[in-house]
Amino acid sequence: MKAVRIEGLTKRFWDVVPLDNINLEIEEGEIYGFLGPNGAGKSTAINIVCGLYFRRDGKKLYIGDT
Repeated sequence: MKAVRIEGLTKRFWDVVPLDNINLEIEEGEIYGFLGPNGAGKSTAINIVCGLYFRRDGKKLYIGDT
C-alpha cells in the first residue's frame, strides 16, 4: 500500500520552478532518502506533502490508503 503518491506536481515561486511535473510513490513501512543539490526542491516537495505549501499543479496527491 502506498503512503504517499504524487502525480504531475509542479510548484512555482514567481519565475522560479523548483518542482516541474514530479511523480513520486512512497510505500507504507519503507524508509527512503531524498537526495539532491541545494535548490533542487527537496524541502518544497516535503512541505507540499505536509500541507505547508499549496501545489501549483498536479494530477493527484494522495496521502494514506491509495
